[in-house]
Amino acid sequence: MVRFVREMEIVRSERLIEQVPGKSARLTEHLRRLESRFPALMYNVRGLGLYQGWSMRTPDLRDRLQETALQDQALLLLGAGTDTIRLRPVLDVTEEEIDLLAQRLEAALAALAA
Repeated sequence: MVRFVREMEIVRSERLIEQVPGKSARLTEHLRRLESRFPALMYNVRGLGLYQGWSMRTPDLRDRLQETALQDQALLLLGAGTDTIRLRPVLDVTEEEIDLLAQRLEAALAALAA
C-alpha cells in the first residue's frame, strides 16, 4: 500500500492523467499518418488514451514488424492476438518519446515495404 500511495502522489503532483489527452492525440496522429502511408501493411488504428493498437494485414507481417523493429530500431512492440500490435506507454512518456516511437516505427514499416 505504501508504494501505491506514493505512486498516486506522483501521478497527482505531476498531473500525469491530465496530460493523457494531448499525448494520446499526438500518438494517434502519428499512427493514423503511418496507416495512410502504409495501407498495404497496417490498418484499423484503434484505442483509448495512450493504449493504442492496430492490425497488420497478416500474422506474418505482424511477426516481421516486431522482429524488424526490435533488431533494427531497438523498438519493442507488443503483439496481441494473431495480427495486432498494441502500445502501452507509461503515463510519464514525453512528447519527444512519442515522436521517437513514430520515427522508429516508420523506419521499420518502410523496411518491410521495401
